[in-house]
Amino acid sequence: MNNHGHAIIGCGRIAVNHVDAFRAVEGVTLTHAVDIDAEIASGFAQTHGIAKAAIDIDAVLDASDVHSVSLCLPHFLYQSIAEKALARGKHVLMEKPCGLNGDEIRAIGRIASENGLVAMPVAQHRYDPLVISIYHLIQSGALGRIALVRGHLECQRPLAYYQDSPWRGKLPREGGSVLINQAYHILELILWLAGPLESQHANMGTLRAPQAMETEDTLTATLRFAGGAMGALTLTGAGGATWNSYIELIGTEGMIAFDINFPNRLHRFQLEDRAQMRRWRKRFDEDLAALPPVATGTEYYGVSHRDQARDFISHIRGEARVETGADLAHAAVVGSVIEQLYASAREA
Repeated sequence: MNNHGHAIIGCGRIAVNHVDAFRAVEGVTLTHAVDIDAEIASGFAQTHGIAKAAIDIDAVLDASDVHSVSLCLPHFLYQSIAEKALARGKHVLMEKPCGLNGDEIRAIGRIASENGLVAMPVAQHRYDPLVISIYHLIQSGALGRIALVRGHLECQRPLAYYQDSPWRGKLPREGGSVLINQAYHILELILWLAGPLESQHANMGTLRAPQAMETEDTLTATLRFAGGAMGALTLTGAGGATWNSYIELIGTEGMIAFDINFPNRLHRFQLEDRAQMRRWRKRFDEDLAALPPVATGTEYYGVSHRDQARDFISHIRGEARVETGADLAHAAVVGSVIEQLYASAREA
């Protein structure tokens, strides 16, 4: 398809990255900027050179020049809008978390499959060159058997972030906060890299702005992976650095620790096999040296929305897929784990 029309539904902070991403895909035209606020939609379209601004989602989904959509929405809207788009024959790329739980995400997948359409979650860090290489390192067995996994995130979200939002911090609409929102990519990656969970136990609290939130801003969890590894999550949106993440995997024959901030950084790396360690370190150095400048938008989102957008369009065109690319089945697993962690924390 040489003239593929793509609409962006939801013109919030992440939507800028979708503009940047789809502008980098050959044969794709951004047709509409859609938001419930007409002024926001119009301003976004004008700023980014998108031909049409709209508030009527149904009209956009019925438009013959729209073949696919980016959904950049509050969490509680993903299932209903995704299902509506798929019913009208549109492929969908959905920002995380794609739904409030695994069942919602699986329902989207069933409808996409029944209609022969692509429904893809945004997991842009699966396209980071460093993360791809770390995946191949683990798959090669160079770390041995994974024994310990740690995921950490700290950030600061001021009171106004929740007070001024009609959905953030509202349990039925956001579904949670620091885990399902800010730390989603940390959990998504450690489940992808270390495998499925056998059990989990969590505690959570609201420490910074309890007067404005029904959801958690701090959560810790202990994890047991099906492969035998132990793990821990330490997450807070109540303080610390403006944005800082850290993932560590320790195996019986080596370890690696890295972050998914922009640019990615390799913090620690060691293998018992020194020759193999030198080869992998050279590959990691090449990955980091090849990173392009940051995309328009929030810096820590990184630049890999571009590669994800290319992969999404390749799926639609029936072209080769990215081996490590995002998939809805894994997003559903992540959604179920998030649901289970919240259930554990409520019982604690």
